[in-house]
Amino acid sequence: MMLNDLGIVLWRRDAGEYDRRVVLLTERHGALAARFGGVNRSAGKLKALSEPMVWGEYRLYFSPRSGAVRVIGGRLLSSFPAVRRDLRATLRALAMCEMALRLSPIGSASPEKYRLLQRSLAALEAGPADWLEAGFGLKLLELAG
Repeated sequence: MMLNDLGIVLWRRDAGEYDRRVVLLTERHGALAARFGGVNRSAGKLKALSEPMVWGEYRLYFSPRSGAVRVIGGRLLSSFPAVRRDLRATLRALAMCEMALRLSPIGSASPEKYRLLQRSLAALEAGPADWLEAGFGLKLLELAG
């Protein structure tokens, strides 16, 4: 089954010579462990969509036999360039992605967590926010129960 869903990459790791494994926090499906096939090739077209802190619309293939999720397409919505230009902001954004990764069970849908992370990254993109990371963590803990 193929579906489109909005998502943010929380974590990534190379798998084999050409593939990448990621954890996506999606709006409708929650956290998903997914595979990007062939993105580490020189002609890999989805490489930008498989980087941490990238917000995009992902075309997902859910295998009926194995339960595995493959990313087969997508559209980049934002890579938060102002955050990536500032080391302190980048570290804050990565910390927020790490918190979301640790507090979002795989396969458990939580649109509130997705929206919280997306809005927090957008706020960090808009300018410096000293208390954003702490506020994000507290709200995420509240949503996690």
